[in-house]
Amino acid sequence: MEKLSVLFPQVKYNSEYPGWTPDTASKLPETVVRLRKELLGKDTEIEVIHAGLEAGIFAGKNPRLQMVSISPDSFDIHTTNEHVSISSVQEFYTFFAAFLNKLI
Repeated sequence: MEKLSVLFPQVKYNSEYPGWTPDTASKLPETVVRLRKELLGKDTEIEVIHAGLEAGIFAGKNPRLQMVSISPDSFDIHTTNEHVSISSVQEFYTFFAAFLNKLI
């Protein structure tokens, strides 16, 4: 942000959700991919997206925190047509419960 402020001093950044840079040394993404394949037989596509996530707030409070951001299949986010795939919610629940058990 500091470099952009020098180039564009008239721009003000106002966001409750700061950016978040994933920790490439973290084992959590690898665990997510492996466990999802084991449980659901599905490959996982890891994406970096432009979005304000709570992860940015958490990282600001504890930079050593390891995080992944995962969810059921969601569409048309922040529109009047926002919806989620019901079948993906069941899969997500199954996966997430197993994921939490792996961490404990």
